[in-house]
Amino acid sequence: MKKIAIFLILFSLVLQFSCKKDLPVADSDTQSVIDNISADCAVQSIFTIVNNYADSYISEKGNNIDSNVIVSISPLYPLDSFPKTMIIDYCNGVNCADGKTRKGKIIATLNERWSFDSNSITADVTTNNFFENNVQIIGYFAITCNGIDDSIPSFTIITSDAKLIFENSKNCQWHSTNTINWLSGFETINDISDDVFLFSGINVGVNCNEKGYESNITSSLKFENSCQNGTITQGKFELIPQDLSKRIIDFGNGVCDRKATVTINGVTVNVDF
Repeated sequence: MKKIAIFLILFSLVLQFSCKKDLPVADSDTQSVIDNISADCAVQSIFTIVNNYADSYISEKGNNIDSNVIVSISPLYPLDSFPKTMIIDYCNGVNCADGKTRKGKIIATLNERWSFDSNSITADVTTNNFFENNVQIIGYFAITCNGIDDSIPSFTIITSDAKLIFENSKNCQWHSTNTINWLSGFETINDISDDVFLFSGINVGVNCNEKGYESNITSSLKFENSCQNGTITQGKFELIPQDLSKRIIDFGNGVCDRKATVTINGVTVNVDF
């Protein structure tokens, strides 16, 4: 009996060791989360630039948002001739009003005069050697005005073949479809500091470590330009990385701190972005 008991104990220990050895490594990676946030911020930034310059130049106001930026419109005349191509050229570097440094070009082709209350205006946007704070932004961005709903201008932006190339030469890539509601600040078009946007939609991407992911905004992200040169202050999204568990990301309730929580399998950690 003693031999049998000893054998059963040893067998149990071997079984437990084997099971533990087969357990997956700790599921704590947040690279896809950080890259997805960076992608959303890049889309919001491209939209903000095109929206502001299109309103200023294609609507004949002709007011520069940032000094030393060269804006060209083709064809310039006749004024009612469309489509028009607008090139926003930050040349070799401009310290912009929102505190970000940009260089290179954004090219937007518009089918009509820019107006928030129209639901037929489109802008096809590409970048040419464009950098924002030393991060290169590459991609195609199709912006459509949805008109005004309950006094709030609304837009759809479809992003494809987009890429961010960071200073360490790593890059992340994504495609996305987003709705942007301009919550406040649209009455002061040349002052972007008071702009607040609600941002929703879905992303499919590949992070800096070449791992795929999908994300879905479950509670609209609030972008406030008055917060640390423009960033997310509120909202939630869910993200499913390749071969890993779902992440739930919460930006809190409006505090300007560039912090979020990430919950993985019931465990919550803090991340800075």
